[in-house]
Amino acid sequence: GKMADTKSAHNIHPYPCKYPGEVVRRWLPEKACTILDPYCGSGTTLLEATFSGHNAIGVDCNPIAILIAQTKTANVTEADSKAVIEAAEWCMLQTEKRKTALKLHEFEGRDHWFTDIAQNELAIALEAIEHFELSGSALLVFKCAISSIVNAVSNQDSETRYCKTDKGIKKTDTAQLLHKRSKSILEALHLRGRVKARAKVIEANFLKDHAIKPESVDAIVTSPPYANTMDYYLYHKQRMNVLSLSFRSAMSQEI
Repeated sequence: GKMADTKSAHNIHPYPCKYPGEVVRRWLPEKACTILDPYCGSGTTLLEATFSGHNAIGVDCNPIAILIAQTKTANVTEADSKAVIEAAEWCMLQTEKRKTALKLHEFEGRDHWFTDIAQNELAIALEAIEHFELSGSALLVFKCAISSIVNAVSNQDSETRYCKTDKGIKKTDTAQLLHKRSKSILEALHLRGRVKARAKVIEANFLKDHAIKPESVDAIVTSPPYANTMDYYLYHKQRMNVLSLSFRSAMSQEI
């Protein structure tokens, strides 16, 4: 079979300003220990550390970063994969057969950023989580898949350009993209193979929340945030809205 590899797992979800896994590998200590990344973002350090057998702790104030980092370092069983694919296929089926369109739950700017077509299919995807009672790694993968397509099916211009544009999203586009993305995330995690160590991912403000006990880590490998140059919360704002996560806390805590 193919060599276990982290490359595709790093790319399961768009995230701006990631640093390369090679950088982390160069700085990892020889013997197994606990690595901290206080600004873990999408979890590059955490994936490389756990993949190499180190336990890792990551902290970030952005809930989408937390979701990606947790998914990236999750072990996925055969049953998890089956549940995710089943949910994604159900979404395509529901999109075809339902007569009445759903709206997403209320949030500010909902109808500005999402067409009725996209809303219906994203709402069906959220319904699938309840319908299949997804939990554990299956829930992480499916939520990560939903999150990863939100900007693409919204009216947001691009990952790093926050203005409205019409993308001509047609019926079933969203459900099909979700199915495709679910499969590619599972494939990436399968290629990565089992993670042998534990990643603990904490949503907190590292500067204030005392999330880590002193002397509980052996090394820190991090890429600090690009202060004043990158609005991390803004580019993920609609993802947070769709998944009912608070963008306000991320916004207020961002450096």
